[in-house]
Amino acid sequence: EGEGEGEAAHKESTANNDKEKKPAEEGSGSSSSKKKKKRKKLPNPKLPLGTVLSIEPWKGQQALARRVRWHLTGEEGVYRYGGDGGRYDIAHVDVNDKSTRVRKRHPLPESAEQCAARYGFGAERRYSVLLRLRRAPVASSSTSNGDDKDDDLLEEGEYRRQAILEWPDFGAGVLAMCTFHTDGAVTVEEGELLYGSKDSGWQARFGQPSYAPGTVMVLSPTHSSEGDGDDDNKTLTSAASHYEELLGSSSYSPVALRNRADGKKLRVTSEMRLLRGRHRSSPPASSSSPPSSIRAATPSLEPPPAPFPPP
Repeated sequence: EGEGEGEAAHKESTANNDKEKKPAEEGSGSSSSKKKKKRKKLPNPKLPLGTVLSIEPWKGQQALARRVRWHLTGEEGVYRYGGDGGRYDIAHVDVNDKSTRVRKRHPLPESAEQCAARYGFGAERRYSVLLRLRRAPVASSSTSNGDDKDDDLLEEGEYRRQAILEWPDFGAGVLAMCTFHTDGAVTVEEGELLYGSKDSGWQARFGQPSYAPGTVMVLSPTHSSEGDGDDDNKTLTSAASHYEELLGSSSYSPVALRNRADGKKLRVTSEMRLLRGRHRSSPPASSSSPPSSIRAATPSLEPPPAPFPPP
């Protein structure tokens, strides 16, 4: 009996040892599987990179798009790079050798719209101008028949004069042609630049660095009431009665600028206001004399003469 009890106890102890070993073996198996899962690393996906093949226009504007060939798909496409008012669909980056990480992202270049806005384009501004009329008539030219024709006389009652339109804020002077109409209106057309910077400093007015000739402004006389109001207003009115006010406006669309909101063209409106003396002398003599109501300014009210280029 003693031997039998000893064998039973030995069997129970061996069974208990086996039960204690099983959980240990199961635990070691789970830890090894976790280590294997940690060792597995997913490959980093390659970034959508491409090579610029050429510089392309965008909606008629030169050099505002890029043709790109993508490395993953091999497809080509044209993308904005400053077009539609300064929008960018792609960016210039530097990546590692495996093309899986961006090392450096280069800043986007300044668009033409941002450069113009930095110089004040698009904001309401006021400038002083001075219009100097030439006293002598415009140089005459001969017709095909050999007869001389006075170029300063147009239709009946209308004539024109060369002038210098000075822009003190820009330090420049423009050769202008002024046409005087029978109803008192004056058409001022800006031509070439006589002095001042031609290729820089004009962003605030034209939205580009260089001067743009060809602006046409039609100025019409304004009619203000006299004798109304208090004594101060009457004094100002009497002082201003020696001068005639001309008011006109013009508009244009900048070639290189677009609206960032919708990518459409911009429209710039300018207004010009001039004062001239009411006492004027007679226009140039000719076979058909214009009405006496159209007269040039008298020397007493004219500014000092300005030099003109030879005809």
